[in-house]
Amino acid sequence: MGSQNLLLKKLIDVKKISFDDVKESFRKENNLNTKHGKLVMEVLEATNKNLGKWIKAKIPKEILLKTLILRHQHGEIEISFSNGSTIKEVIDRIISFGKEYKEKCPECVKILNKYKKKIPGHIYLAAEKPNNLYGYPKAKYRQGSFVFLDGLHRLLAGAYQIREGNYKPIKCFVAFKD
Repeated sequence: MGSQNLLLKKLIDVKKISFDDVKESFRKENNLNTKHGKLVMEVLEATNKNLGKWIKAKIPKEILLKTLILRHQHGEIEISFSNGSTIKEVIDRIISFGKEYKEKCPECVKILNKYKKKIPGHIYLAAEKPNNLYGYPKAKYRQGSFVFLDGLHRLLAGAYQIREGNYKPIKCFVAFKD
């Protein structure tokens, strides 16, 4: 709980909110009739059951870059490993692919280019690894990191903004235990 509290204290403009507020925001920002929308709502519900408390805040760049994501694949390209990767590791990996990434993941590149200008909505995070949930048990938790639940393109766009020197803290919801 110590490292969780340190992380939460590093967030900007922190406000405690209810899970109903988190769900309402997610509904406004996503289509719940899609496979993705339904899956993420399940993840949020399970995370809430596991952790129970939520805050709304903005995420500073040093915390964003340490955020962990699960194994993730864009098209044929694996951008994160099965035991998890930080956003910094993922963005470095994407950049290392060069033209191959642009050719094999044109939709992702299109979204990132749009979001790099202005990041809409929120990202959804947990202050610790959710248990028994999809691929989360495989992810190796790293102290001092939030765990990504939803908003990957927003996080990646934020990482690009950091590299380009024009990052503005992204709005987020974070689940945590008291």
